[in-house]
Amino acid sequence: MLAFWMCCVPGTGAFSRSVPTDTLMPKALAFLEKHLEDLRQVRSRASVYTGTFTDLTARVACDICRERDQPLEPHRYAFAVEEAYPDGFMFTSTVDNKEISVRKLDRYEYEWRIPATRTVPPSPNRSLKHLASPFKVRQVYTVKYLNGVFSIRSVEGIKGPEAHLMLDLFALKGMGTPAYGSQNDFVPEVASSIVGAGLSWYFASIGSSGTNVFWLKTGLRIAQRTDKLTADELRYEKKGLRHTEAIGAGGLVVDAAPEIDVSRRVGELNETVRSTQLTIPLGLSKRFALGKKAELSLEAEVNWTLPISRSISGSFVLDQTGKHHMIGGELMDGSDATDLTYPAPEMAIMDASTGERIDFFVARTTALNNLDAGENGQLGFACLPALFFKKKGAIKYMIGIRLQWEGNPRNSGTLLDQEWFVGDQGDARPTLGSLTDDPFRLFAGVTFATRL
Repeated sequence: MLAFWMCCVPGTGAFSRSVPTDTLMPKALAFLEKHLEDLRQVRSRASVYTGTFTDLTARVACDICRERDQPLEPHRYAFAVEEAYPDGFMFTSTVDNKEISVRKLDRYEYEWRIPATRTVPPSPNRSLKHLASPFKVRQVYTVKYLNGVFSIRSVEGIKGPEAHLMLDLFALKGMGTPAYGSQNDFVPEVASSIVGAGLSWYFASIGSSGTNVFWLKTGLRIAQRTDKLTADELRYEKKGLRHTEAIGAGGLVVDAAPEIDVSRRVGELNETVRSTQLTIPLGLSKRFALGKKAELSLEAEVNWTLPISRSISGSFVLDQTGKHHMIGGELMDGSDATDLTYPAPEMAIMDASTGERIDFFVARTTALNNLDAGENGQLGFACLPALFFKKKGAIKYMIGIRLQWEGNPRNSGTLLDQEWFVGDQGDARPTLGSLTDDPFRLFAGVTFATRL
């Protein structure tokens, strides 16, 4: 009977190998709860509270001091608690059971590290302004078991996750094709890409006193967006255009209102818009530990992008010809009775209604410049699943996949017609890419970051 008592009851000086550590775990937790209850009633149980610290070097992280978590000797911490909470230190505590670790030091010696989150109430002592509001702290209690006796070895404060500044590099490709449904038969292909770099500042937000935290991100990025548009040929027809009177032999007016059909064919159409843009992101992310050296991050981001410079280049080839020419009610035809086609400048006519000279030509190349690229400043959204890698316990690198809905600069309300290609509109003419119906374009790619 005596042997059973010495082998199985903590505090009697012996511990049998047949007793597994998981049997002692509930007793260690019960011992810690009693220790915390002694702290709540420290005014009447100060000696009991300090007596649980058997190590002369034991220190308690002072959660109620102005300098948070400074290490104090147990009796000094007990005195500080009595002064701040003379009617009792009525805090609440929650043990994080999943994070408890145990270490075997010797045959009959074990040590548990038990993390717990405490909610500290406001102090009735009005002179302690830093304790005027409730707050949460996270601490680790080191509970020691030696030869059947439990004791507290130390109480350490756990700091919130460290903020970190990272240098980002990214390359994205536009997915799908923007819609131009409102532009009749205009169905271009638009290849888009974004490459850039930036600085991202990550800092812990909600629940930063614990391990289950959310991260906020802000920063600044600079990138170049390139949109290359190409399109098949476009055809426009202006039928029955009345031109100035037709003069026959001897200067006689043959027809006061002759008519002709003017055909326009646009081919080899291409347009490239390169934008250098600044982006300010705001992100919120949650991280999940993947062992000790990596974390999985799921991030959502909203951003504002402002172009600081744009360059526009491109060209198209235009054929403008006349045919089905009616003078005096007769069709002008060739010697083989085919409809005459007017392809040369010397066959120019004058529009009777506007007085505009209409030249005829084939394969005239026109460069695109001085165009309006659309709105300045677009709202965007992104999601970023990524892996953060640690080195010596600290975040060092990140690699992830970025899915970004980038705002499209648009000139809404403009209908593409033949006047865009032949009219003299100067700076008011919009870029072809800005005529899209889609407010956003999805980009996807990779991003890499290193901590600075």
